[in-house]
Amino acid sequence: MADGSTRLTFQALLLVGFWPLWCTGYRCNPEINNTHSTRHALRVCERRLARQCQGQNQVIESPGCGAEGPDMPPPAVSLFGGTEPGELGCIGRSTQFARALWCLARHANKAFELFTGIGGGSSLVLAHALAVATVVPLEHAKGIPDSAAQSFGTPGSWILQGDVFEHPSLIEALCSTTDGMDLIMLDPPTDLRNIWPVLETACRPKFLAIHNANLPGHAGWIPSYLKSSHSTWYEIMNGSHPSIWEPGIRTWSLMARCW
Repeated sequence: MADGSTRLTFQALLLVGFWPLWCTGYRCNPEINNTHSTRHALRVCERRLARQCQGQNQVIESPGCGAEGPDMPPPAVSLFGGTEPGELGCIGRSTQFARALWCLARHANKAFELFTGIGGGSSLVLAHALAVATVVPLEHAKGIPDSAAQSFGTPGSWILQGDVFEHPSLIEALCSTTDGMDLIMLDPPTDLRNIWPVLETACRPKFLAIHNANLPGHAGWIPSYLKSSHSTWYEIMNGSHPSIWEPGIRTWSLMARCW
């Protein structure tokens, strides 16, 4: 989103939970390789949710999804009167990607989404199990007030509102406070070629989710880069759904790292 000039402004979402990870102790050693079981668990979870949504895989949800609750991801929402979430591109439980992301996030301790948009799609999916969110303005000289930073180690969900690029040390500070991230979700309006090295080294994510991976100028290069240059990364799931903006599809990828 443009702020009236050429500078882009974004919001970030930090989530800290308390669920065990699926692949604890995984080292990608052929003798104890859990790649198959991890992929299987993710697919079983997503297929269960898909059955409750009558197999839908579309941004605009049709009637037929199951009732909302702790064991079902939420539908996308619009924060603007007179608009539907699908019109704004917000993904929800009617897409395979949102269901898979929800399944993965339910088994992560810490998740970080750098670009939240209006917050009614993937951000809502990620925050669903945490049930509470706090807005932290990025107005302090350090980016985040010390009082807010001290809370990031406890379970909860925080929306960091402001321009993260005005605070270049913000990502390092967040990931240092939380001792890294389990899951990073990316659906950015830029390719992040200058930001990804910081995310990779400072946050050391175990899982990576990328939406709109096939769009030019976005972050779709990251899965290919990781698979070709890093033997410690592998793809656990991918897919697509019809685009609401133009003829064709939008693709996505879920990646996992040996640790």
